[in-house]
Amino acid sequence: MNAIRVGAAILACCALLGACTIPGGAPFERTERIARPRPAPVGITVEPEGPTIARGTLAAVDVINPRGSVRVLVDPALTRPSVEVKPWTTAGLSRAELRAAEDAIDLVAQTVLEDGQMVLRVRADTHIEWEHLRLDLVIRTPDSRTTTVRNQHGIVELVGVGGQIAVSSGELGDGPGGDIRIRTETPVEGPVHLSTTSGDIDIFVPGESRGVLELVSDDGRVIVNVQDGVITGAVPEDNRFTGVLNGGVNTFYAHTQHGRVSLTVEDGPWARRGVFDYGRSGRDR
Repeated sequence: MNAIRVGAAILACCALLGACTIPGGAPFERTERIARPRPAPVGITVEPEGPTIARGTLAAVDVINPRGSVRVLVDPALTRPSVEVKPWTTAGLSRAELRAAEDAIDLVAQTVLEDGQMVLRVRADTHIEWEHLRLDLVIRTPDSRTTTVRNQHGIVELVGVGGQIAVSSGELGDGPGGDIRIRTETPVEGPVHLSTTSGDIDIFVPGESRGVLELVSDDGRVIVNVQDGVITGAVPEDNRFTGVLNGGVNTFYAHTQHGRVSLTVEDGPWARRGVFDYGRSGRDR
């Protein structure tokens, strides 16, 4: 028997018995290699440069993120805004990749005074051209009465916002859009313009909200549930709904190319719930 066959025989013995003795040596035990989990990104948090945004200033938030999701969380208890960005991929990042991804983040966060209004402007991108690299962007602010978000490759979630809202997901470039989720206890009086190339639009607003409704889904359902408020001139269809909410005059427009549009008008603790089930939208509740 040559050396190769002896080795094969020994390995076969180890496979069957789990442990054996190599001639002239110590017992050989089979060990399993345990894969260590890849480190989770902790995120980079900064305070925006410029004048501080305080509660009740009717401030605006303007966000662009072509690489991932955007969350704007309004909390009146805050004394100043903060911005957090976190890189990630579906496959995870090694420590070296994570450091490289964090070093390559290009984040702009600043407050400026425009036309008498405080504006928090946030831009997130990266210098690394990794196809599946994404950036999660979380903005916390004491106030946001005008909210503008443009993104792709991720969801947009707005919590506690009011007044005017404009969200465009998937229209920055050739990347897909995502879900648009809004829940607030502050009346939304518009204008409102929400559009996504791919995803559901779920809206939870209080009964004092108002506007001229036009809700459209190219290939899904439109669901409207008004518990606190009045709709006049309603024209409901499977994939389109028009009407006037509480006598409003400003546009309240929502459109998805692929997904569902759902509007719930009801007084509830929408913004105060940390974990929220958006699947309870509209008549699905």
